[in-house]
Amino acid sequence: MKIYAVADIHARRQRLDHIVANVKRLTPDLVVVAGDLTSYRSSSFVVRHLAELAVPVFAILGNTDRKMVGGQISRNTGISSGYLPPTVHRPLALVGLNGTLPIPFRSRIALKENRILKDIAPLVNRKTILVVHTPPWGTLDEVMGKFHAGSKNLLAFIRCNEPLMLLCGHIHERPGVKQVGKTWVVNCTMGHGSQGALIHCRGSASNRPEVQMLTS
Repeated sequence: MKIYAVADIHARRQRLDHIVANVKRLTPDLVVVAGDLTSYRSSSFVVRHLAELAVPVFAILGNTDRKMVGGQISRNTGISSGYLPPTVHRPLALVGLNGTLPIPFRSRIALKENRILKDIAPLVNRKTILVVHTPPWGTLDEVMGKFHAGSKNLLAFIRCNEPLMLLCGHIHERPGVKQVGKTWVVNCTMGHGSQGALIHCRGSASNRPEVQMLTS
């Protein structure tokens, strides 16, 4: 399975153009958007643009996405949010968390993370790709190069439940990939000249995903 993962589009047309071009060039099986499709406004054209891509799209909400964006996703075919079970053609399950887990900065959408992480725990295993907006604490989450802005509870969760991969964004300065325990964390932000990540998954917990960070 080949995944093209991005985050932090922020309703910028140039970033949407990059996504369209990369989908044509890379021919992924699935596009994943790890939050911040918009920037506090409705921006229905973003959801429509993503839904019209030639491949399925899985998208979650970030801290700059209002609840109405979730409604727009639910009304468009070709784009989904929340949970994608494994299939023959997609051997890994995708589990998404809408909103932003509590972090040191104020957030428009904040989740009671202990409750929500407990709720999704039965869905998460070594054949799961977890899609959240906020990185785990201490992993690709440095603001201004020195302040950690990730979630400590999310870090504890992935150490305990060991999903194969966690896709996130939110921290524009830190696109990249890093291993935490048995989980591969990919910050697929489109900030700072990044165009997201191309990920090859072999469908087995024993196989390391191949991650290529894309730049302008």
